[in-house]
Amino acid sequence: MMSFPPQLSPNVRRFSLAPQMFTVLLPVVLSAGCGVGDYESRMEQSIDRLKLENQFVTLRPPFAINPQSPNLVVTMRVPTLFQNLVVLSDGAALPDNPNEPMPDARLKPPPPLVAPPGYQVTLEQFGMSGAGQRPFYFYLGVVPVASKEEATTVRNKYAGDLELAVQGKVGAPAAVAWRLKNLPTPKASVTRPVWELQVDMTQLFEVKGNIASEIPGTLLLQAIEVPGHQVFIGWRVCSASLDYKQLLESARAAAGTIEVARGTAAPPPAQPAVNPFGS
Repeated sequence: MMSFPPQLSPNVRRFSLAPQMFTVLLPVVLSAGCGVGDYESRMEQSIDRLKLENQFVTLRPPFAINPQSPNLVVTMRVPTLFQNLVVLSDGAALPDNPNEPMPDARLKPPPPLVAPPGYQVTLEQFGMSGAGQRPFYFYLGVVPVASKEEATTVRNKYAGDLELAVQGKVGAPAAVAWRLKNLPTPKASVTRPVWELQVDMTQLFEVKGNIASEIPGTLLLQAIEVPGHQVFIGWRVCSASLDYKQLLESARAAAGTIEVARGTAAPPPAQPAVNPFGS
């Protein structure tokens, strides 16, 4: 039998955990009647698991973003900041006025910004900011690619188009480039390579109850390679948003939750009947 309390190694003692966590973990490891080494190992595994899960607590349950897609359906956990999961796409009406179409500059990143390659859908959510109630956005694009080389070409073309479009605009960066990051996934010890491109500059944002105006903001675009396709997810938020930091942190967690499935191809158009006896 082991004596209590056990003498823990410095690796375990360095964690300053809340008493509630010990309440949850101790009965599990103590009931097993294990030795000190096994106890420490189980404790560290439990701590690692809780730290991993904590990175995804600001995300909603898995949600099919583009269920009508004919080529690839993307499921992911979007940030809880998006309270109303109303998916918008080309031809959508204004959420608060179903008789009026949503302007393209609101549905997609407004000029001079450029929509993600293979754009499909948008999520919009208004939140508080230091400049009135302003929206933040999620965008999804899917592009079929035959190889990693083609995926690189698609990314580089987008970066070049965006750099050219914002050139000379207020606050625009001198160069636009992708950077590769390995982001965590909900699976322990598994990371996902994600290409990121971020542009911080003055851009157009709606104002609740007022006319849209340009203020500083961020467009973060992420590219994820999957077999046969490249998925682009974008996030746009004004710098004055009270949710600015949480949204961008949650965006990087959300990228690690993406799952894809083949879409159902649309049936071929019906052919006119042929009269075998002629007209």
